[in-house]
Amino acid sequence: MDPTQDTHRELAKQANSRAWLLLRKAERSPAEDAELVEAAYASLYHWRFAGTEVNRQRGLWLVAHVHTVLGDAAQAMKYAQACLELTNEYEDRMQDFDIAYAQEGISRAMALAGDYDAARDHMAMAQEAGDRILGPEDKSIFMGDFETGNWHGVK
Repeated sequence: MDPTQDTHRELAKQANSRAWLLLRKAERSPAEDAELVEAAYASLYHWRFAGTEVNRQRGLWLVAHVHTVLGDAAQAMKYAQACLELTNEYEDRMQDFDIAYAQEGISRAMALAGDYDAARDHMAMAQEAGDRILGPEDKSIFMGDFETGNWHGVK
């Protein structure tokens, strides 16, 4: 029996919330790191059945972000690139902050992978996209995220 779209939506939200709860912890155990990865993938999986291209883009960004935080350059690049491609393909459906986060995500993944020149280029694009975010709260959240976290030697 396949879950309903509403069930998928609820499970996507719950998995996303769990991933963010774990990401915000100052220290995580190896078991919590594993759960973090699983929660990010679970959210992405459920959005496949209950969401839009925007939900899928945000899910891809979260998976890329988790892998970047955990230091897995290959997986971070894979999902950050997929996020950026989806963002570009459906740019007219994305919020302004989605565009900024897609650039931020690929930039950090590239930095983690050691591609510093490309990471700097995408960092500049993320900064420009962040400057164009219209909503004051959205802009504040993005800029706060942009200014913090590990830039893997680029910033």
